[in-house]
Amino acid sequence: MKTVYRNGGLALAFFVLTLVFSILVAARMQMAWGLYGVAATELAILGIALLGALTLRRPLSHIFRFRWPRFKQVRGSFFVYCGSYAVTMAVSFLSLYIFPEMQDLSRALSDVFTSQTFFVSAVIVALMPAFCEEFLHRGFLLTALSDIKSTAARVFLMGILFGLFHLDPYRFLPTMILGMSLTYIMIKTDTLLLPISFHLLNNLFGVSIAFGYQEQPPSEILAEGFVLTLPMATGYIFFFLGIAVLFLPFGFRALNEVPKKVGRVKTVITVLLGIALSIGGLAIAAASLS
Repeated sequence: MKTVYRNGGLALAFFVLTLVFSILVAARMQMAWGLYGVAATELAILGIALLGALTLRRPLSHIFRFRWPRFKQVRGSFFVYCGSYAVTMAVSFLSLYIFPEMQDLSRALSDVFTSQTFFVSAVIVALMPAFCEEFLHRGFLLTALSDIKSTAARVFLMGILFGLFHLDPYRFLPTMILGMSLTYIMIKTDTLLLPISFHLLNNLFGVSIAFGYQEQPPSEILAEGFVLTLPMATGYIFFFLGIAVLFLPFGFRALNEVPKKVGRVKTVITVLLGIALSIGGLAIAAASLS
């Protein structure tokens, strides 16, 4: 019990240190240096992760665990990530409907991403956070909280920390869901390779979209008269929830150490439900455009 409190206290202390640094120091660096300030921030986060790891009195190889995953683990992790990403998209559309001012955030992020070349932006915005932030969250913090026996509790707590870490109330739920999925993958596979890979993929997707719409970002298209109506938002939400239903159950099953036997009828029902939600969502969204 003492170890739980000690390591939990260390995790909380270093997490608060990270937030204080982000607010008081990193924000100023990013305002002054732009994208290179983001790079300096990520290196500092990596330093905090390594410093925190030294306080745990455990081998670094135990805290930052790297090994080649089995194919089944890769497949299961991919399904969990895709399903979780679909949930984040559903939440994002709901948030965009409730808070239309999120368009301003989209414009600001696009401007930051495209302030340098695609290669530079991909390294700083996608590659560096994938390594540095995963060393902090799925490395140091998750190891510090490993004495919490409940997997669900650790996944939920790590999701909250990851959401708070981004210091953005509009993106709290999407980043929380991403943090939960990456934590679940880490717990089930016991290797940082997969959380780093999917974190990289997630950020690289955002950078690619920003550069793809460099001439006219999505936020500007919306500002020119596109209004996300309730039926349209509902349609997109149903569509992405359907995708989540198609991916998540099979990802969870693949990552279980002792897979539960699921009957063929139950599997068919799950697939049909996912397809019905997706097609129904697209139909609602299409009807709202007419």
